[in-house]
Amino acid sequence: MSRTIFIVLVAAGICGVWSLLAILLLLYGNEWWLSGLTTLTVFVWLAGLLAVAYQHDSARAAALGAVVAAFAYWLLALGPWFSTNVGPALLTSRILRAADVALHGEQSLMLPLWPSYPPQPQARPVGPTRST
Repeated sequence: MSRTIFIVLVAAGICGVWSLLAILLLLYGNEWWLSGLTTLTVFVWLAGLLAVAYQHDSARAAALGAVVAAFAYWLLALGPWFSTNVGPALLTSRILRAADVALHGEQSLMLPLWPSYPPQPQARPVGPTRST
């Protein structure tokens, strides 16, 4: 097997695993899945930066383009100010929202993507409460 075919197969495998993780996140999404996918994304960016640092010529240019494009998209979709003004207008955000509504139905309460840190204590009722 030639090196090019091997690289294409590895890239296809990575894309397949990534797509599977994204589908599972869409179906069973919670804070743990989001944290795991974000961590995986950061590691892929770091691997891309290693490719930029150690590859030559066209491979370096391709890796640099991929890292810059991924960072720009991440900024536009989730960055401060962008997440409320630009992110919802992105085609991918609209597609994911439509898929979420199709899978889970319309939800009236929109939860923030990133919970506040440190976690805020939940409000407790004031005064006497009845227990049954």
